[in-house]
Amino acid sequence: MRTGPLMAALEAAGATARVEVKEGEAAPTIIAAAIDLDADVVCIGSHGKGLFDGFLGSTSTKLARRSPVPVLIIR
Repeated sequence: MRTGPLMAALEAAGATARVEVKEGEAAPTIIAAAIDLDADVVCIGSHGKGLFDGFLGSTSTKLARRSPVPVLIIR
């Protein structure tokens, strides 16, 4: 996982961010982490590397539909 450049850009812009690695089914795990971290937003790409559910990747679709935290889907 190469998060260094992204973290550097976020910090340069004055954003607070951190990287965490979790195991489990993607969407529920991300939602639980966002709630635990009191996240302001969850950012995710629209297409993952697995199968996709129509226009959006299945994980991003599940997050957009189920997350109590705002979700920013990046194309």
